[in-house]
Order: sequence, then C-alpha cells, then structure tokens
Amino acid sequence: ELLTACTEDVVDPGPYQIEDTVDWNQALLGDRFYALLQTRIASFGPKYTFRAQCRESSCRESFDWEIDLNDLEIQHLNEEDQDVLRAGGEFTTHLTDGTAVKFRLATGADEKKMARERTTERAIADMLALRITSIAGVGEVTEADVKNHRAIKTIRTYLEDLEWSELVGLLNALDAH
Repeated sequence: ELLTACTEDVVDPGPYQIEDTVDWNQALLGDRFYALLQTRIASFGPKYTFRAQCRESSCRESFDWEIDLNDLEIQHLNEEDQDVLRAGGEFTTHLTDGTAVKFRLATGADEKKMARERTTERAIADMLALRITSIAGVGEVTEADVKNHRAIKTIRTYLEDLEWSELVGLLNALDAH
C-alpha cells in the first residue's frame, strides 16, 4: 500500500509491462525493496541509524551504528534475465546429479504468502518450493496446484529430502538471478 501510494510515475519499467499503475504484488522482491529504500531516503534522508549489539558472548555491549543507504550495493537485473522475465519468467538450473529445476523469481505476492505461513524450521525449503515451478521427475506446478498447495507440498517434500549442501547450492543458483 505504501509503494502504491508513493508511486506517481514510472520512468523506466525495466522488464515489467505497466499499463496504468504498478502492481507491486507482481514486482520482484529486489525491486520492491529498492523502491522502499528510495521512499525512505526521500522521506528521512540517506543516513540510517540503528541499535546493534556486539556478537562476542563476552561483550554483548549495545551501540549505535549508522549507514548511508546510498552506499548500499545495487545488483541490477542483467539483460538476459530481463528477457526471460518478459518471456514468462521461467529459469532453469540443475542439481548436482543433473536433475533439471525450473523456477521463477520471488515477487511481492510470494513475500506476503511467506509472511503468513512463516515456519522457521522449514523456511529455506518453503521459499524454494514457492519459487520452483517444476523438478524433473517430480512434476509441473499448475495454477490450480498453487491455489490448493498440492504442488508446493510435493516439491517441499522433495526438497526436504535433499542434502543441505544441495539445498544451499539450489538457493544460490536461484539467487544468482
């Protein structure tokens, strides 16, 4: 709602097909986060101060920490990935045994869904299952499957049986885009 209220015009739509207004639920998470950061900078300035605590168990002292939000690194979506998004948004990667995994990038709608269904013990598998559209030998995810959670549960069950290193590698492959 904040992003919608603060959006007056879009100068560069990037990979999005924007008609009248931006549907921030369909925007990629990175774009939503960037827009929120820019809104925060425009409203309060680039300096962000927060309270932090020393990680050392012998210390644990609290202190103020300040960062300049303009100094944060921005990772732009490369042209090839933008072309994939314009063509439907499905990417392919492979597990170490060669199994093909098709996936899409996370959107605002996915973020909202994860916030509602948050379970810490399965957070990685849940987020992967939400973004994966198919795993060779496991099945395709249809719109009906997504609505009734059948495919996501099947994919999540498959992911839960993978080795931790395989899950991390898969997550890294997805995040590379």
